[in-house]
Amino acid sequence: MKKKQLIVNSKKNKAKRGILLAITIIGMIVFLCWTGYSWYIDGLNPTYSGPVAFTIESGESIDSVAIKLQELGLISEPKAFIIYLRLNKIDYLIKSGDYSIDGIKNIDELTSWLLQGQEKVYSYTVPEGWTINQITMMLFEKKLISSPIKFMELAKDNGGWFKFKFQDQVQKSDSLEGYLYPETYFTTTPDEKKIIEQMLLQYDSMIDDEMVKRAEEIGMTWNEVMILASIVEKEAAGPSEMNIVSSVFRNRLNDDWPLQSCAALEYAVPREGYVFTNEEIKTETPYNTYLHTGLPPTPVCNPRIDAIKAVLWPAVSDYYFFVAKGDGTHAFGKTLEEHNRNVSKYIK
Repeated sequence: MKKKQLIVNSKKNKAKRGILLAITIIGMIVFLCWTGYSWYIDGLNPTYSGPVAFTIESGESIDSVAIKLQELGLISEPKAFIIYLRLNKIDYLIKSGDYSIDGIKNIDELTSWLLQGQEKVYSYTVPEGWTINQITMMLFEKKLISSPIKFMELAKDNGGWFKFKFQDQVQKSDSLEGYLYPETYFTTTPDEKKIIEQMLLQYDSMIDDEMVKRAEEIGMTWNEVMILASIVEKEAAGPSEMNIVSSVFRNRLNDDWPLQSCAALEYAVPREGYVFTNEEIKTETPYNTYLHTGLPPTPVCNPRIDAIKAVLWPAVSDYYFFVAKGDGTHAFGKTLEEHNRNVSKYIK
């Protein structure tokens, strides 16, 4: 009886061990499958959503593309990306080309971009305070326009080729100077007209109804706001000074003093040295605000929004003069005597 009992117990123990082994093996398989699945899913997630710009060359291998995407942060694991493409049978459908991508949230968005392809994206930056002439030469040098003459004709026309918010104001000055907003732009099919339209649309987006209403409250037409803003842009040492520089010019305009702006004169008479000579200051031009009171006929550059707001909401001051200190800022004076002392101090 004892032997039979031992045999039965042995069989039961073996069965238990078999069950435990099976459970262990199944558990390991489940664990490995879950670990692999987690690695796969996590490997497809981006670590950076953009913006990024990259190129997929014609004939480039999927392995190379996967490594490139990982380096850009658009996926976490190149091998997981390759498995994803092959499981979905789209590994041979990735299109070559130049890509500029932003806001990628998941693998579906990324592959959507890669499957549809993207045209070559060109970028250009218009710095604050540049004139139409400077913008034209930059675009031509970057080969974004084929004809500087055509661009100049469109930009110095009265805006009749374009539809934008302040077209009637531009027609008064017969030029788009001042309205080509300084910003970084992207385009896939650059040409003279499209680039100008981009800058005008950006300009429109920066100006709200409150600003237009404010211009009416201070008794200025919108074109007058832009003319003075362009002068403030060129004369101020940066946004921190714009409100007070604006107050200087407003004080002069209110008292019918000439603005005496070097920036305005330089628009018509490019200077050779750091300051204008006495002969240059005598040049007869409507942009010579040493000889003429009031504003020049057009903006003298394309200002940023800070300069426009500085004209609409200038500082309250008794300043009528300012002079460069040589450190990138200005010294302001209320009287000619105070201004002359500043000149003696800072102009050597």
